[in-house]
Order: sequence, then structure tokens, then C-alpha cells
Amino acid sequence: MNQLVTIFSLVFLLNTSFLFAQKNHKVVAGPMISFIDSYGTQMWFLLDSDAEKININVRDYDDEKSSKYEFDVVNKYKTDYVPYTIVLENLLPNKEYIASVFVDSVFVKEIDIFTKRPHLDDIQFLIGSDCTSLLRNNGYKDIFSNMEKTNSDFMVWLGNHVDILPVFNPAELALLWKSLGFSENEIRQLKLYSTPSDIYMYNMIKAYVDIRENSDLNRFLSSAPQIATWGNLDFCDPNVTWGMKDTTHMVFESFWPNSLQKTYNYTYYDYGTYQRYTYNDLDLFLLDAMTFKSDSTLYGDRQIERMFQEIQNTGATFTIIASPTPFTFDSEDTFLNYKEEFDYFLYKLDMSDLDGVVLLSNSSVNKTFMQQYDLSNASVLDESCSNCIYEFRLPSIASGHYSLVNITGKNKKRTLLIETYDEFGSLVFKKELKEGDLKR
Repeated sequence: MNQLVTIFSLVFLLNTSFLFAQKNHKVVAGPMISFIDSYGTQMWFLLDSDAEKININVRDYDDEKSSKYEFDVVNKYKTDYVPYTIVLENLLPNKEYIASVFVDSVFVKEIDIFTKRPHLDDIQFLIGSDCTSLLRNNGYKDIFSNMEKTNSDFMVWLGNHVDILPVFNPAELALLWKSLGFSENEIRQLKLYSTPSDIYMYNMIKAYVDIRENSDLNRFLSSAPQIATWGNLDFCDPNVTWGMKDTTHMVFESFWPNSLQKTYNYTYYDYGTYQRYTYNDLDLFLLDAMTFKSDSTLYGDRQIERMFQEIQNTGATFTIIASPTPFTFDSEDTFLNYKEEFDYFLYKLDMSDLDGVVLLSNSSVNKTFMQQYDLSNASVLDESCSNCIYEFRLPSIASGHYSLVNITGKNKKRTLLIETYDEFGSLVFKKELKEGDLKR
């Protein structure tokens, strides 16, 4: 058995007081804002278990009217650090609010909240993945501060936020504790006979807590709204039972609240972590490439059907479909490997006859790749065509790079700009696509 896994499992399971190192202040990480719609948002915290109340004073920037919110902190996992999400409702469209945040009557910070605007406006958002590898290797120390300085409306994460350790069954655990010198009495007293689901849940929580405790990452997460899907590192083995997948999803949602309003007719069993986000004249579809993954399926029928139902009424200038898995690039984990599902995806995309579609996916190397894929002939082209779609493979944050998507311009003359920056904020890739370039 791997020695590192053994040591970590021992630390995780002896006692929950050993799971998380105590801190003197009650706000360990956050507050972090999630997706903001016309009428509300969610705010995420990681709190010390001693925290009891969150108070928010939300003030309208223009007329100084304010609303007060109070929330009792509930520690549903019974751990020393508490991931906790609150909902701010009853906001109004086209407003700027200032939220003053207090935990147990102690001021934390002020946060600007901008609800959706009815007029056409510029949009900027950051996108990247794999912060767990970056922080584990203690590399690229300047990247989060430069991301924070970048003018952006929100951040999109394409997975690999944490690295989950393997799951042990109770019989394996008993052998593990005995091999480490624990007596039967000590094993019973310390309650080391835990279920695999419990072990997995606490491993996940511990992994997330370790990442969120990083001060550089936490400052960035607190600087702008954040939305996320998951990748192969922060998801359990796709072949495990739904019970384990439920546990994974429950913890993921505890650290990534994402959307205030769930997908219409939504259940996790149907669509996983799939979400559609609308920002002005942009529709962003964030796909789940893990929940339904098998030898023959990547996204699953229901998720794909849901997306194409919603694409029909998009009305957006640009429609971005984003996934941690590449769509048209030939690689080990590509969508191309799931031929029947991939061909159906292309067929539905072709039949939608939708202008302004761009695919975004993740790459593990420190370079942005771009290619055009001909929907009619199912092939990569070196030149533009009337039925082509662009895909950009964006480098991970672990490679010392992050990307920025800009949408600017007047009505009917909008421009989509994809840029990639290195750790120091220097531009290393740039591609501009005009609204007319993406007409089909």
C-alpha cells in the first residue's frame, strides 16, 4: 500500500480534531460570491466551528436603501471547519449593491454586487483549471495576484480543484490500522471502522479545506464571482456506485455553490453539475464530463438533450460551450473517443443552425491551441469554412497560465477576444473573432 496514502489516511481518520488545524479567527476562507442573476446571488464561507451567525447588510449604492439578512451557521458535517453558503434574495435588476459582511458581530469585508443589466454591455471573464497541482507544487506564486488585478466580471473553473485520495473499505481499514500497531480496543475507541462513503467524504472535505486555506487563492476567490465544474482529479472513480457519486456531488456543492436557480426540472441524476449561465448577450454552457462517463459515454443523453433544448431559445450573440475535456482535438481524453455520442453532438450542433458558437476546453500544457472543425465533413480545417466551429484548448493554471475572454462592441458588431497570459501577466496568445466570423 502506498506509504503516502497510508499516512494521509491515518491523519484524516483518527479524530476530526486532527482533520483541520484550528485557527484563531472564525473566517478561514471567503466570503466568495457565486453566479449573480437579476434578483440574487449566493455567498460562500469556510468558517471555524465556533462561528454561530452571519449578518449581511446589503445597501443600494444609488438610493442608500438597505436590507438586513441574518443566518444561523449549521455544521452539517460536524467538522472543525464549516463550508457554509447563504442566499441573498430580493435584489433588483440593473443595480449595484454593497454588502457589508459580519460573522458573530465582527466585520469581515464589503463586497460589490452587480445584478444583471438590461442594456448591452462589455463582458470579461477569466477561465482556467487545476489549481490543486499548482498549490501542491508551490509554483507560480504571482499568478493569483495578477488574475485578481485583471478586470473581469467572473471566473470559470474547468475542474481539478482538489486531488482526492483512494477509498478504502472497512476490511482494508482494519488491516491498515493493525499494520500500524493499533490494538483492537484502540480501533474501536477511535471509531476507525468507518464506511467508504464517510472516508471519502472527509478526504474530500480535507482536500478542499487545504486548498482554500491558501491565502493567495483565497484573496482571488473573494475578488470576483466564481463558477465551476469538476475534472478527473476531484471526482470519484466513474465506475463506483451512485452513492459515492452523491457524496462527491454533495461536497462539491458545499464548496462551489454555482447557480442560485437550479436547471429547470433538475436532478443530479439527470444532468450532474451541468449549468447554463446567461450574461448579457453571452450564453455559457458549463458541461459535466465526469458524472456519466463510461466506456461509451462522456456527457450522457440527458445532459446533451438538456443543453440543445436550451440552445434553441438562447438568442445570444455568442454561445460558449465549455468542458474540461477537449471536443475536437485528438488527445487521450478527447470527446472524439466516444464516437457515437460525439457524432450525435455534431449532428445536433449542425441542426441547431446557431451562429456564434465557440468551444472552450482544458489543456495540461502551457500553451493555447486553436483549431477549426468542419461540422459537415467532421474534420479539422486549416482555413475558415461556412460550417466550421472554433475550439480553443486553454492552458491550466498549474502550467503558469490563465486566459481571459472579452466580448465588446456595438449591437450586431460584437467581437469575441480570447487572450492567454503567463504568471506575470504578460500576453502570450491572442485571437479575435468578429460576430460575422461566426455566422453559419
